[in-house]
Parts: sequence; C-alpha cells; structure tokens
Amino acid sequence: FLGCDRWTAMAPQKVLFVAASDSFASCPVRAREVEALTGLLGSRHGGSDKRDVKAPPLELSKRLLARFSSFQVKAKAIQEQVEATQVPVDTAHAEEMLLGYAKGLSSEFRSARDQLRRSGRWDMNPAARADHDSLCFCLAVLELVQVIGIGSSALTAPRLLQWYSSHYLEEDLVEWWQQAKEASQEDVLDKDSSFWEPLCRLALADYRTEVLDLLQQCTASRDDQVAAVCNFLRRMPSQRQMDEGGASTVEFCQCAREIQSEAERLLTEAPKDHPVKQLLRVYAGSSQTSFEANEDIAAKMSRTWVEDFVFAQAWVFPDLRRTELGDLLRSVARRRTSESIDDVDRVLFAALMLDVPELLQLLSSMPDRFPGFFVVHLVDMLYFAGRIAFETSTSQPVPPRDWHLMAYAEELCRGPRELWRYALDYLRAAGSPGAVRFLTIVADRYCAAATSDDAALVEALAVLADLGLSGSPGREQRLR
Repeated sequence: FLGCDRWTAMAPQKVLFVAASDSFASCPVRAREVEALTGLLGSRHGGSDKRDVKAPPLELSKRLLARFSSFQVKAKAIQEQVEATQVPVDTAHAEEMLLGYAKGLSSEFRSARDQLRRSGRWDMNPAARADHDSLCFCLAVLELVQVIGIGSSALTAPRLLQWYSSHYLEEDLVEWWQQAKEASQEDVLDKDSSFWEPLCRLALADYRTEVLDLLQQCTASRDDQVAAVCNFLRRMPSQRQMDEGGASTVEFCQCAREIQSEAERLLTEAPKDHPVKQLLRVYAGSSQTSFEANEDIAAKMSRTWVEDFVFAQAWVFPDLRRTELGDLLRSVARRRTSESIDDVDRVLFAALMLDVPELLQLLSSMPDRFPGFFVVHLVDMLYFAGRIAFETSTSQPVPPRDWHLMAYAEELCRGPRELWRYALDYLRAAGSPGAVRFLTIVADRYCAAATSDDAALVEALAVLADLGLSGSPGREQRLR
C-alpha cells in the first residue's frame, strides 16, 4: 500500500472485503465445527499456541469493525482502480487514507478508555481497572507505531514529544505547573528556589506557552535576564506549533538550529550563577561530546529510558531522521544499564526500533494487556503500511495478517451470535485458503443458529448471498 510502488504488488494477499474470495470455488463447503480453527492456524505468528481468552467487548468490537470495514472498502476500491487503469497508486492519497484509518482506531480506544473513566468504576473495580489499564497500553502503542511506522514524514521530534506527554505526563504536567506557580511568588532568583526545576520540565515537554506565562508572572519578571528569556520565548515557536503548521523537515531543522543558537547566546550573556541558565540549557541543546559524557539536559533530567530517549531526540538531536532513531535508542540504552525494565518497556523498544516480528511476539505474549481486538487492527494497519510480510512458507502456511484475522475471528466466536457476524466480516478481508475455509466454518455455525427464528433466517440468507456462499445446495437445504 505505502511500501510498494504499485498496489498490485500485494496480489498474493489481496483485500477481499467487498467481493468474495477468488478461491471460494476450489473450497467446497462442508459441515465443520469452529474448533477446527486450531488445525488451520498452525503456529502463531509471534506467540504461543495457547489461547485462553474471553470474547471481546461487544460495543468496542462494533465500533472497531466499522473502522475496519470502511477502510477495507476504500482499499479495495483503490486496488481495483489501479488494476483497471494500470496507473500507480497516488502515494500521498494512500498515506492520508491510512493515517485516517489509524487515527480512527485511536479514537475508538480513547473513547472506550474515557468512557471507563467517566463511569467511575475503573478506580474501584479491579476488573474495570484492568480493562482501563489495558486500553491505556493499547492506545500508547498504537499511537507510537503511527509516529514511527506510518507516513513518509521524517519529522519525529515534535510527534514523539506529543506522544510522550499525552501518555506518560498527563498528571505530571499539572503537578509541575502547580509547583512552579506556587514557587513563582517567592524569590525565584534565590539559589535554592523551587521554581526552576518544574519550569524546566515543562519546557522539556514543549509547553512553551506555559513556561512563558509563568516567567512573566514570577517575582523576577523585570529582571533583565528573565525579561530577555521572555522575549526569546515570545519569538520562538514550540515544536508542536511547527509540526501543526506543516513545517518541512528542512524548515524544522533550520528553526531548531536558530533556537539553539539564540539560547546559547543568552547563556553566554547571563551571569555565571543566574538561575535562568537552567531553562536556557533546555533550548540550547548539547554537543555530541556532552551527550556521550552524559552531560546533556536529557541525561540530567530524565527519570526513565523512554523519557531520556524522547527528550534527547527533541532537544539534543532534533534533526535526527526516523531511520536514525535506532542509533539514538541504543545509545540511551547503553547509558541506562542500571535501570530495570518490564515487558511494556520491551514492547515500546520494539516499536521504536520497528522490529515488527519482535513487537508482535511480545504483544501476543501479553493478551491481558494487549488483547486480540487490539493486535488484529495494529497488524492490519502495519500491513497496509508495508511493514508486514504477505508471503507464506512451509513453516507458516498462513500469512501473518490472515493469521491474526483468523485468530480474532475465533475470539469473536466465543461471544454472542452478533459477534459471529463480525467474525465473518474480518474473515472475508483475508485471502488465504485457510482463511477461506474458516470463513465457511463460521458461516455454517452462524446460519445453523438461525433456523429457529424466521427473521434471523432471512438475515442469514442475506449474509450468505453477500459472502457469495448462497449457491451451496447443502447449506441452503439445512437452512430450509
């Protein structure tokens, strides 16, 4: 989709949401049980074979399916247009469409999380709290992959800052602002003032407007050095403003260099022990030598490896391209060897490195934190971004995307009949013979459950027709 010059390069795994699979004719329908999925899937792509999971939540499943279905229809339409016209896909349009899909998925996870928060149950009920935390983890990984793995823009510094602030600093930002606000009415020029440390943390998080407001309201606002820094902050854009303003990579890097140069000049002019120099060091950046000696602002003020990485990229190496982030990540890891990390840290590390096989294996090993309804949509997003292979092998006869579609369909089939219908829509988006066979299994089960209700029977027949399966005499006889 984005990783190929032509849409038709993905022919081994076509998007088949709109029309029935080309291989249906070679897969005659026979009565089977849904448990036959185990034999169809074989080894998992990135995880163990053991799956002891419950059915996905109905309302969230419904909303995610709507996002999934809408995108598959659009993708299929583009594929057919490229095949008909033999004109390469418009990469910019394809990227915009995929980003829209990714942001739509994020909005559904965020909505589900926020709904739990509003209910008040998540902080009192252990099960609701676990669901809330799981949604937080999923949303963080989903949006990190959007920054790192989707789109052609090489500009990552402001987006990683926004991602980190959104998912890790939500409470800290409020606390830092309150601390700085309270301390701003004291003598902020005193060497023991508690004003500057939270102010610098707000600056590291790219909260330029808040930093400027606090400086202008503090007791030293008329101090020459503080006034000079205020004037500097009024003229400089935040990294977020540059990103939202559509700055190109060249424009962003040029502006970042000018900000660092001006901050260095103010540092030189300020008296040796003036506390405002603490803030200026954020904007002045650091040399490669200082970074290697762990004397840069990120090393001094970061509390975790991920914070060190994000702040170093934003303020020490703002011009790093996405392809160079792996080198920075390894450098940060080397200087934080004493830090303990957990499985979620390993997930973030794999996402930042765009090590997709490792990422999927880690996600699949933690179904309580990263349930199937998250993983399947992440895989679909990565697949259309050109990050997931579509080839098969002797050891893995089912392509990765199809495997996850089938695994998620199995989870859906653990729930009520409405979820079985959702399973059919996911399976029809796959193209491998194994997925086609599993589609017929689920269709059999879905239709068999409708024989005692006339309205359900009519709907089941319509589903068969929509799937291209209504021509099977055996199935129609069973329905009658």
